[in-house]
Amino acid sequence: MSLLSAVSAAATPICHIQRYDENDGLTQWHVTQMAQDSQGMMWFSTWNGLCRFDGYEFRGFKGRVGDGSRLATDRMRSVWLCDDGNLGCRVDDDMYLFNLKRYRFEKIGGMQLRGRNATAVKENRPYRHRDGVGNLWKVYYDGRLTYTPRGGKETPYGDRKSLEAARFCLSDKQGNLWVAATSCIYKICFPRQNGNVVRNGNGAEVKTVFVDRDKRYWIATKEDETVRIFDRSNRLVGYLAPDGRIVAGYTKFRCPIYCITQTRDGSIWLGSKPQGLFRLTGCHGMQAYRIDKIGGLGSDNVYDIKEDRWGRLWIATLGGGVCCVENPRAERPVVVKPFSGLRNYPHTLAKKVRMIHLTKDDVMLCATTDGLLVAKLAAGNGVRNMVFHCHTREADRKDALSCSAVMNVAEDYRGRIFVSTESGGVNMIQTGNLTADKLSFRHYDEANGMPTDVALSVVGFSRKMLMVGSDRLVMFNPDNGDYLSFGKNFFQSECRFSEAIPVRLPDGRWLFGLQDGEYYVAPQQLRKSTFVPTIAFTGVSVQGVEGSCSVNAMDTLVLASNERSFTLRFATLDYSADVRLSYAFALLDDGDEEDVKWNDIGHNHSATLLDLEPGTYVVLVRSTNADGAWVDNVRRLTIVVTPTFWETTPARVLLLLLLLAFFGSAVYTIIYIRRIKRQRREALDAYLNLLSNGTGSDADEPVPADTPLRPELTPEDDIMMRRVSAFVDEHLGDAEIGVGDMAAAAAMSRSGLQRKMKQIMGVTPLDFLREARMKRACHLLSSTDIPISDVAYSCGYSDPKYFSRSFKASKGKSPKEWRNGDAEG
Repeated sequence: MSLLSAVSAAATPICHIQRYDENDGLTQWHVTQMAQDSQGMMWFSTWNGLCRFDGYEFRGFKGRVGDGSRLATDRMRSVWLCDDGNLGCRVDDDMYLFNLKRYRFEKIGGMQLRGRNATAVKENRPYRHRDGVGNLWKVYYDGRLTYTPRGGKETPYGDRKSLEAARFCLSDKQGNLWVAATSCIYKICFPRQNGNVVRNGNGAEVKTVFVDRDKRYWIATKEDETVRIFDRSNRLVGYLAPDGRIVAGYTKFRCPIYCITQTRDGSIWLGSKPQGLFRLTGCHGMQAYRIDKIGGLGSDNVYDIKEDRWGRLWIATLGGGVCCVENPRAERPVVVKPFSGLRNYPHTLAKKVRMIHLTKDDVMLCATTDGLLVAKLAAGNGVRNMVFHCHTREADRKDALSCSAVMNVAEDYRGRIFVSTESGGVNMIQTGNLTADKLSFRHYDEANGMPTDVALSVVGFSRKMLMVGSDRLVMFNPDNGDYLSFGKNFFQSECRFSEAIPVRLPDGRWLFGLQDGEYYVAPQQLRKSTFVPTIAFTGVSVQGVEGSCSVNAMDTLVLASNERSFTLRFATLDYSADVRLSYAFALLDDGDEEDVKWNDIGHNHSATLLDLEPGTYVVLVRSTNADGAWVDNVRRLTIVVTPTFWETTPARVLLLLLLLAFFGSAVYTIIYIRRIKRQRREALDAYLNLLSNGTGSDADEPVPADTPLRPELTPEDDIMMRRVSAFVDEHLGDAEIGVGDMAAAAAMSRSGLQRKMKQIMGVTPLDFLREARMKRACHLLSSTDIPISDVAYSCGYSDPKYFSRSFKASKGKSPKEWRNGDAEG
């Protein structure tokens, strides 16, 4: 991509010519027609399909295998805009409609065969275009470009042939001119001319600008060590020579001048680096001066000079702090220096002073590399006892100075004090008493919406403030923070501003110092552009897969259940902005646009959203205009993320029911198991009680009221259990009986008996026999005094010691402890 920029003299209009070919993405060099759709997109028909340009990139559209289009070839003969907003295309001898809502070629009958497109350039009939200021431009068939100012004559622009041979021309809605040439296309922009950039030719930086009482203005530059003087009609009067004469030819002064001021008596004082202070007094009208070198300063690097209401001069030096010249009219003025004459001057800070500002209340504010120095001026000898306060950046105080490197100080029309800093934006003093120990500041910086933190200087501009950045001017309203930013697109040139404080010239224009010249602009030219560009959605990628360009015609984009991430691309259709626009986007999930939190993404023109939850969202996109100001061009797109089945309400209800069923089953199972265990225990206790109360020596004892009854069993099971119980009761004292004997008594097999007793009581036959013996033992220990060994033998234990161990394991007490416990009870 080649960019041809022409900035000519003041009478020559400016235009920017940009060439595009296949290296820039154009699908084919042979362009057969051009058209602009209703939204502002540029379309080009080529021999390789249809091509779209959004200001950033070209994108081709043609027939693809399997896309359903019936294009036999991609050789587009023409394109035009139809009345319904779609594009008509001629492919060889066939007519097709390119549907801009579906981004597809359609073959339909009775379609519109003509529409709005480019005008052919004939050999004897050039294309005519009138720009915004009334200049008439002509594009000739052979590539010549000419302009004719109002009331002027036709003049060639640039080289004899600025362009290739022109075939078609189109003037777009913004006033740009498009030219389809033999092997490329051209975009010609006619920017608004705002002010005038004057390069000095030798790359010299402007250090100071000064307007004297005779309405002459002085411009001092650094590298060439010159001081130029202009009259109120902007004519060069001459150069200040080292001997004080003003000469017509180029002449250097003896050193770079950094500041100039004029005192009440008409003397002009020059501050230089590194030769100190000079006083100029008139001796031959305004054509020559007597020059006196004033010594005695703390440093010969003089950056600023100010006169107070007592006629004293305050000198800012870089390295020697602030000095005071008490009697500037004297033949040999006396200089009061810090660290000696100014007794309270801060010794560790404020050695390097850039600028001094004096208020009408006699408060001196000094811009230093270490902070803001403030002092109340005193009359007479009181100057030696002045109290100084140095305000610096404080890490733990939010309303402190934002940056200690202070550049300059200015007042607005209400007397409010503004401090520009090297990298902390502009600070406004909010404290009423300027000589207070601590000052409170309001910050105007990037964190609060300003476009830059670099504030080389700040000046009052009508009812607003004008901040000078390194490459831009920023006009802002201190009351609400609104700002206008003027950059390269406004200047129509790269401007690198110097530290020189802007000055308003006698003719009303403002002069800003540059690193290599000056920039002149009238106040009425510093205004906001009225053009509000349209935002187009140029494409979308879902889950990393490129989607359809038809998103530009959509109000709602529906994502499938497996699509949770997407990238939305967009473009502001401002073809004169040279892609320097800034963008911001916001994602709303509640549809409330009252308090939108914007995400600034700079010059990036796409937004990626990852891992979206199911639901409905609204994506908002906005941009700046070419001047860098945010405009009301918000574009909206509703995003519907389809949930999976398990994320839907029915699925959640189903999951809830499943969980309830699971927990219900678990609870039922637990209750069932507990019930079965209880029934088995009751059965066991019932048959054990049957042993002790229904047969043998215990037959006559009464059954306790809480003794469980025998559970309901089938007749066969009840007969079997009666047999087992009778056998156990009869042979309980026999240590030799076992499962086999019990099974024989019940007329069952061993395994059958095991299964039946486990089913009915939850215990094995041996467990039942052991429980019966323990129950008999407890009864005997509690109700008789027979020895424990006899109790063991009577309960079927052949070894009393083994009986004692078994009893303690079952009951938690030894037989003796059991008996003693019952006796005590």
